[in-house]
Amino acid sequence: MKKILALIPVVTLILTACGGEKYTTDYLYKNPAKRHEVLKACADNKESNDNCVNANTAQATVSLEIGNKKSQIGQLEAQIRQDLYTRAKFPGNRSTGNDKFSQARDAKIEEKKAQLEKLKAELNAMVAAQQAK
Repeated sequence: MKKILALIPVVTLILTACGGEKYTTDYLYKNPAKRHEVLKACADNKESNDNCVNANTAQATVSLEIGNKKSQIGQLEAQIRQDLYTRAKFPGNRSTGNDKFSQARDAKIEEKKAQLEKLKAELNAMVAAQQAK
């Protein structure tokens, strides 16, 4: 009986050591391939509950960031459309080229267009990383 009782902690230690590696949410967030691997294992009930929670949290964070980036792009596109409408409606004195207001407005529109392209590139990179499995 004493031998059986002495073996219980040893067997428990061996079984818990085989439980697999634990991943943090931050690690899974930064490593999309491992995150997708863990999520697939979770779907097959082959992963620990902690890893599944962390993988789902990381996935939700990525999805939220993609949604926020899309929202920023939509808002910036609306601002550019409004600025272009205003420029068309009130062109200013372009014949002399001395209208500083028009020049400043045009510079801001170009700056917003550059920012829009940067946001679109960031979104495309995020989506590509999300789909890389």
